[in-house]
Amino acid sequence: MITRAVLAKRLKSVGLPYNEAIKCVDALLEIIYEELAQGGQIQLRGFGTFYTKKIAARKTAINNNMSVSAHSKVYFRPCEELRKAVWNIRKKA
Repeated sequence: MITRAVLAKRLKSVGLPYNEAIKCVDALLEIIYEELAQGGQIQLRGFGTFYTKKIAARKTAINNNMSVSAHSKVYFRPCEELRKAVWNIRKKA
């Protein structure tokens, strides 16, 4: 599993000190968070797209007395290269 700290340590390989790398990772995550919270989308070419969809309010199938209010949900659509890379990993396992 890759954590925020591991990302920062890996950024050290391009010459960033750890403290600066942590700030970069935090800034990037904050930008993604804010954009998705506003209903926007983030497209990172060669990686994929983060986007939100609005989900309509509905009654639950189990108990018609309960309802789920309208809300947004975050989705990720990987680019074709990433999809193929993950597919190849799964096929080998």
